[in-house]
Amino acid sequence: SGATGNCLRNLAAKPLSELEMQVCHRTYRPGKTLFAPDEPARDLLIIRTGWVKIYFLNAAGKEQIVELFGPGGLVGETVVSGNNSGAQYAAALSIVSTHICQSTNWKFFF
Repeated sequence: SGATGNCLRNLAAKPLSELEMQVCHRTYRPGKTLFAPDEPARDLLIIRTGWVKIYFLNAAGKEQIVELFGPGGLVGETVVSGNNSGAQYAAALSIVSTHICQSTNWKFFF
């Protein structure tokens, strides 16, 4: 659903240009795990294109999808806010292109 929406929409021109100089870009292939309980998210990912699913494994080992994120969605914001349970996974459903905002740049969003 990407309930967070387009996080860049409300940034003023100056902070946006500063942010663009600080982020790096990465592309993930379909099926690639972006983070997992044993490899937790450390950065905030802003989806440019593609779709990412957030899920956990139930007691039977089956995926339970929590949320879907598309263009403009934020992945990893629970890590940034400190509300990360650590039991979630994120995986690319399609070719996913992202902006990666490292922890030193989170001030642009929070």
